[in-house]
Amino acid sequence: MRKYTVIASILLSFLSVLSGGHHESKAFPVVQQELFQTPHYIPLLENPPQIDVKAEMRSNLMIEAQVRDNSYQAFSAFLFYKQSNELGYKMVPMDPTPGAVRKFLAQIPKRLIWNSELEYYIVMSNGKQRVESETKKLKLEGYQADLAHIPELLITELAVDTKNIGRADGYEFIEIFNTTDRTIDFKDYHIRYRYPKEGPDSDLIWRPDERILIPSGETFVVWLKPAGHPELTSADFNRYYQTQLKEGKNLAVIDETEGMANTRPRAVVISTNTGKDISVAHYRKHALRRLSSVLYKYPLNGTAELLNISIGEKNPSPGTVLQAQVPDQKRKIKLDKEKPVIEDLTDRKPVRPAESIELRADIRDRSLVKTVAFYYRTDENKPFKRILAEKDRNDNLFHYIVYSPELIGKDQLEYYVAAGDGINEARTPVKMIDIKQTSKAHGLRMNIENRDTLSGTQFLKATTEGRADSIKLWIDGKKQVTEPAMEKEVYFAFDTRKTNLYFKNAVTMEGKVLKVFDDTTNKYRTYSVPLPETLLRKGKQLQRITIRSGSKVSPFDTAENRDDFLVKNARLVLSDGTVIRDQRVSPEKELFIGDNQRSNKSWQFQFNLPDGLFTSQLLEWDTSKLSEGAHHIQASDGKENVSLVVRVDNSGPHIEPNITEGQTYKGNLILQADMYDKWSRIEEAEASLDGESITLPYHTSSSDLLPGKHSLKVTATDLAGNKTVIERIFKTEREHPDQPEVIDSEADTHKAKLSVRVKDPTNDAMDVGFYRGFQYTARNHVKIFKHASLTEPPKSFVPERETPFTNKELERVSAADGKTVSTENKELFPYHRFEVTVDPSIDENDLAESVWKGSSLPGRKVTMYAWNYRTNEWQPVDSFVAKDDKPFTLKASVIAADFVRESKMNVIVQDEIPPAKDMYTFVWMSDTQYYAESYPHIFDKQTEWIKDNQKQLNIKYVFHTGDIVDDSADIRQWKNADRSMSVLDKSGIPYGVLAGNHDVGHKDGSYRAFGKYFGSDRFDKKFHYGGSYKNNRGHYDLISSNGNDYIMLYMGWGITDEDIAWMNQVLKKHPDRMAILAFHEYLLVSGNRSPIGEKIFKEIVKPNPNVVMVLSGHYHSAMRKTDELDDDGDGKPDRLVHQMLADYQGGPEGGQGYLRLLQFDQANDMVHVSTYSPYVKDKNYYDTDTYGNKDEFSLSLDLKPRIKKVETDYFECNVYTNEELGKREQVKSGDTAEFRWDHLEPQSVYYWYIIVEDSFNGKTKSPIWKFKTKKETYRPAPDQFDFRHVSNP
Repeated sequence: MRKYTVIASILLSFLSVLSGGHHESKAFPVVQQELFQTPHYIPLLENPPQIDVKAEMRSNLMIEAQVRDNSYQAFSAFLFYKQSNELGYKMVPMDPTPGAVRKFLAQIPKRLIWNSELEYYIVMSNGKQRVESETKKLKLEGYQADLAHIPELLITELAVDTKNIGRADGYEFIEIFNTTDRTIDFKDYHIRYRYPKEGPDSDLIWRPDERILIPSGETFVVWLKPAGHPELTSADFNRYYQTQLKEGKNLAVIDETEGMANTRPRAVVISTNTGKDISVAHYRKHALRRLSSVLYKYPLNGTAELLNISIGEKNPSPGTVLQAQVPDQKRKIKLDKEKPVIEDLTDRKPVRPAESIELRADIRDRSLVKTVAFYYRTDENKPFKRILAEKDRNDNLFHYIVYSPELIGKDQLEYYVAAGDGINEARTPVKMIDIKQTSKAHGLRMNIENRDTLSGTQFLKATTEGRADSIKLWIDGKKQVTEPAMEKEVYFAFDTRKTNLYFKNAVTMEGKVLKVFDDTTNKYRTYSVPLPETLLRKGKQLQRITIRSGSKVSPFDTAENRDDFLVKNARLVLSDGTVIRDQRVSPEKELFIGDNQRSNKSWQFQFNLPDGLFTSQLLEWDTSKLSEGAHHIQASDGKENVSLVVRVDNSGPHIEPNITEGQTYKGNLILQADMYDKWSRIEEAEASLDGESITLPYHTSSSDLLPGKHSLKVTATDLAGNKTVIERIFKTEREHPDQPEVIDSEADTHKAKLSVRVKDPTNDAMDVGFYRGFQYTARNHVKIFKHASLTEPPKSFVPERETPFTNKELERVSAADGKTVSTENKELFPYHRFEVTVDPSIDENDLAESVWKGSSLPGRKVTMYAWNYRTNEWQPVDSFVAKDDKPFTLKASVIAADFVRESKMNVIVQDEIPPAKDMYTFVWMSDTQYYAESYPHIFDKQTEWIKDNQKQLNIKYVFHTGDIVDDSADIRQWKNADRSMSVLDKSGIPYGVLAGNHDVGHKDGSYRAFGKYFGSDRFDKKFHYGGSYKNNRGHYDLISSNGNDYIMLYMGWGITDEDIAWMNQVLKKHPDRMAILAFHEYLLVSGNRSPIGEKIFKEIVKPNPNVVMVLSGHYHSAMRKTDELDDDGDGKPDRLVHQMLADYQGGPEGGQGYLRLLQFDQANDMVHVSTYSPYVKDKNYYDTDTYGNKDEFSLSLDLKPRIKKVETDYFECNVYTNEELGKREQVKSGDTAEFRWDHLEPQSVYYWYIIVEDSFNGKTKSPIWKFKTKKETYRPAPDQFDFRHVSNP
């Protein structure tokens, strides 16, 4: 036993590193059963020493034990606990408490606790003898039943893996318990069998045929009888379980089921007919025991999630519950006499046959509405169809769509709505919606009208009551060659589900794409596709139509990763409502289309159209070969004649912009255009200026536009669809005046003459305003401090232990002369802080400009920050990346209101120094959508684990590569994600996110919901947040650790050329930082790049030498690809770019919480990548025996720290006030403007500047100039001067 104990201790120590010390007995069944199952077989020590035990509820239940006797050296310890006398003890191995002697610690995870009282004892062993503590009882707060929120129906037991009948489990059952004080009619409920990774929309629905009444406080059992065994009866079920259940009373049978999976995680749900989950019972594949039961208890947290209290401990007992499973009191149901209130929101305006009708209703009740049904019919001689409707999660309404194939050939639709709350039921009156069928025409007729305007290729069709071959057609007197056709449109209709929005699935015919259907459809939806007249030919034996599974490029693409979906009920629908089917396929048979093992990549349907349906003659008429204007069309069947005149219009509208090609414009400018069309009206018009969309008329100015050429583009489309695009190139010159030249500042004792020469590039006259300014340097009113902080910038306004510059150092930085002061630090971030005391007269709207001159090392970025008193933080205002060690300048202006308090303004300039060489970790999350939707506790587990292991693993940053939620329109999912990710916010752990395809609007790609919960305002106050693009559609973070500087660059779903341009711009601004790029889609499951991934690689990864890694999700797999890139063109690789895909959402429970850990090993220049789930406490999602190092490997990366420093040569602060001293108007270009400044103090320094403006909105501000007034000169009074004649002022 000693041997096993040592092995176990080593194993537990290893697991403790991964799990943060948390152990769950069921998570390690092999360890417990094989290594630890026999501690009681070791002899009990006579006169054993006492064991002191302490229990405390923290995030988990912590139980600590210590032996009092120093002579007893325990090697192992075990906690035994139980929560009910009806269930046995469970065992948890205890860990030695770090730094303590003879002390052990065990944790019971909070989620495994389900009772308010827990009984436990401790067993310790030295390998030869054991000691046991006394049994104790522990009262736990927060585990009491809240009867008001306990579900009315509970799933109390599942039998999943039973005796086989043939190849299937023969006696699977679901036990249901009524917690209320009344009998419940199950007609308002149903059972759902849920595939956790696919969500509720893919649930299988099980509804017993017979009526089920469940008495108060009693159970009801549902037997899932296996398909293909009609011989089995309830007597067989009772015989197997030795029960006496009666079918129709406390037993129901659901026939022909496939049963419950034994090797996959699943959930069984009791739901109302409106889709509200009442009770949810999950089970996991590794937790099942054959021929045993899974027991559940009512939830304690007000949710529908049942507590699993026993797996494999008990034999199945259908119809019997344990006391621990159900509340000891019945839930009282209040008397309810109010019926639901139904508001019919259906738009009842008449529809055309090709349109669908959406039935909509808003239903409210003080009680829970449990059943809503739409009843409808299109034939008054047939009964109403009953459709149960679930509440829509987007708008909380009830919807049902009657698709167009059911309306073709019908005159009206009758419908009503019914709703019930389990006691009361309401229904609306029957209402009608008219269907505007085309009235049946008689005689010779055509499919166009007299005076129609036509363009392009037109399909002219003539129809008669007699033989179609009797019809003749002439255009402008010339007889045409026609072919037989059907008069009205024919539709190909089919039902489909489980399609994906981003795959080009299509309906094709004779190689032509008739429709691409790329919407996401989890529930069956009907598509209706009109078939081209030219493809339906008389005499063809069969009309062949194909449904194809597409790639993301094309329905005909041979690439990997095609969509997988189901199709049923394919049919042709004629204009009179007649339905023609493929006789080989049953309408209700589900056809699997895709690239998985049980699917076909396409499915071809065959339909037979009788020749008698072809009653028209068709002409494919190319109008582009004719002159524009009127043309005469005649048709005849030998008995009747039809004559029409139509207009042919193949030219676009006329557009006349008010801009002249090549002309130069000054001042205010109104862009507009006249548009008209000769043959029809203009339907649509749009305009752009320099590629940006504008609305005409558009007001701008030459001062608003950059000097040079500009493009005005106007597009107009007419009624016939003809489009005209006109572009005008015009110019604007440099509008703003040149920088003024100071001529002189002739200063006297109390006055000064200020003179400047002003020039305008287009010789405009100018107004010159003279304003007061201030300038401060190290010689006056500027104190300078040096220090190094833990972060960049410092987190506090004035960090402790700053050192002021000495007088000698101040003298060195008082002029830009190359004399500098440098500050370095081996572990912290060095900086220089400049405290400027400004004049009290400065107004809050005045502008303060800071100018720093200095140098750094090549490739280093130096940043200037100003202290914002309003937000209480250092705000970056300017930065520069040094190309060499030559001096450079940082300059930035801020408004005094936020940056000056009590005449003080503070600026720091900072660079970084590497800390010690400890290994550090980045965590990578992706595709958490199913956690947000169905498993928020797993999402919480991930971020809580990151928080708990921040110090142990030295976690510096967390990536999230998108699909935060599953449905961007579901606020509940966003709130779940917000709560989980807020753990990182509150813990101060830097992280970044991007939007995946599920985080944006499915149809319009809208980022509204993403921006609300994860927009820039969530991050813009965080120290690591570098900048936002379109409210966090893209962004970048700046992270430094151990002397390694990173830029984490993100871009969300739907990447455009504009997005790529922004990313390149950001990367070029930070060449000194190693770049890790994050996208939702990049690598495929094959390890190759997707089309957008290839574009990113060519246009971003290759041109930017600092890119070292790319992370992505989206595809359900884990892959990696490394490319060697030659940046200098010498034929030798200069860098490795590691590209990785990690997305585990395809696994049980949406991925079971697996994370990627990237550990940066500077000593060996390696990144060690591993995969871990804090939820199941397991390394490697992919089994290493089968998949090798798919989830655990190392990558080469240069991680040598870089030396950094901050070195100051000169600093000044210029304040531009709004105090106007004087003004000179209409000064000619090249002339001098003068102003006399009076009432000055003698021997004082004054600062001033000017603003020059012309009449065309041009404006230029000068630098600040200074002068000094002369010293006051006093003359002695004459001896004979009579002071009596001096008047007193």
